[in-house]
Amino acid sequence: MPLYVLIIVDVAVFWFFFGNYVQKHCRTPNGKRKFRLAEIEKFLRNLLLRDKDILPDKEIESMKSVIEEIRTTRAENQPQAIAELLGKLDGSTSLGLPKPKKHAWVRDHLEILVVALGLAFGIRSLFIQPFKIPTGSMQPTLYGIHFTESGKVPSNKLAIFFNYLNFSRQNYNVVARAPGRFDWTSIRPGRNYLPLFPSTLFNIGTETYRVPGTPAEVQQIIYEYFQKKARKGPLNFRQSDPLFASSQDSFPTYVKTAGTLDWNSLKQLDTDNPNQPVTQLKIGDDTYELPGLLEDVKRTIVRIYINPLTSRYFDLQEGDVFIRGFRETGDHLFVNRLSLFFSEPKRGDVMVFTTDNLVDPDGTGFGGRFYIKRLVGLPGDTLKIKDRMLFVKPKGESDFRCLDEKDAAGFKRIYSETGDFHGYSHMDGNAPYLNNNNAEFTIPDNNYFMLGDNSENSKDSRYWGTVPRKNIIGKPGVVWWPLSRRWGLVDRIEPDPTIGPTPANYPIRK
Repeated sequence: MPLYVLIIVDVAVFWFFFGNYVQKHCRTPNGKRKFRLAEIEKFLRNLLLRDKDILPDKEIESMKSVIEEIRTTRAENQPQAIAELLGKLDGSTSLGLPKPKKHAWVRDHLEILVVALGLAFGIRSLFIQPFKIPTGSMQPTLYGIHFTESGKVPSNKLAIFFNYLNFSRQNYNVVARAPGRFDWTSIRPGRNYLPLFPSTLFNIGTETYRVPGTPAEVQQIIYEYFQKKARKGPLNFRQSDPLFASSQDSFPTYVKTAGTLDWNSLKQLDTDNPNQPVTQLKIGDDTYELPGLLEDVKRTIVRIYINPLTSRYFDLQEGDVFIRGFRETGDHLFVNRLSLFFSEPKRGDVMVFTTDNLVDPDGTGFGGRFYIKRLVGLPGDTLKIKDRMLFVKPKGESDFRCLDEKDAAGFKRIYSETGDFHGYSHMDGNAPYLNNNNAEFTIPDNNYFMLGDNSENSKDSRYWGTVPRKNIIGKPGVVWWPLSRRWGLVDRIEPDPTIGPTPANYPIRK
């Protein structure tokens, strides 16, 4: 985001709220008197427009005469004449004029706000609908509520305000005040000091801490934060800690002796049966052979390591940083509802749709009526995910082809495996569609197939099937807040070069 845009936005917001106050106190004495005359003139003009049909003729003529006198006096700009006229209008009732209200600008702003809201609701219902990204399923194309780790957060209140105004950032800076263990079960709603700004409380030992967000959001933020830290490693294990358990194992694997696991020690072994892969790793001087592909084993170890029941990651001493960074709200968009009246959806379009009549196979629910995904399949298309790329066989054709930048620029970014793009993944057994290299799916008539750009963390058509045409709301046009690098037209940002390569975490399933 260019610096000049941030400055313009900040100045505009500041001027909207405090502009009258600044003008009033920065004028010369004569300027203040002229401003006061302008307020009186505006008040009388508005009164004439509103009540002209019910006011007596004499009072109407008197008000017109005063308005003309104010205009003439202000134009001549004689300080003594301005002061005399203002004294006559402010200090005498002999003219029989109604008195203007003090701080009339507040009412004027409220009137403007009411009219603007009325127009906004009308436009929303017919043309453009605002939408907030609820989850991270479209990252990094579009962001939902997420946490950004930082070594330093601002403490100055003005900096905190503009950090939120520009970037939607809210501070997380939890430092242990005493030794203790983070208690997952202590996460609870806090008493909110400001409407629309929820807060959450939790305990570390006997101490209570407050952070922004709802309990569900905070729990997800903390879990993902420590999951990311665990994936970086190394991990310290104690003797008899649980290490690994697959769904087929009757007996989980436990750590033999205390030690450290370095992720670089993981190695995929060659086995006689390719359908039964084995991964080897070392903790201290002990070697373990665990069933599964390397990335599956790594993901399972991380899940068990930060499991709330074990909590080994969450023992803190006084002064330890528990979590530090920023909670950022989801991208706010304007969705073009009219787009579908002039053209049909195309492959590669980012689309907003409702989840009406869709069925979630695992029963956890959708968490909201509106979803946003990338439309990747049209009626009659046959799709498959092969080697982290998406292939399509359009209706009436005999061969598959890879969806690429000729269809939409977003596909090239997704395949790049840079800047937090990971390609298209095969999910676990809970996803009934496109769950291996050979799985195919043909889209029925009047339906569409939707995938999240963050397909490793997206509930989409791989889980609950296709979306009917009647569910599609429209195509998002612009991100209007926050003022991040995604601000502006949707689906135009190339991978963030500062992040670098981001290889896939999920294995290819043959």
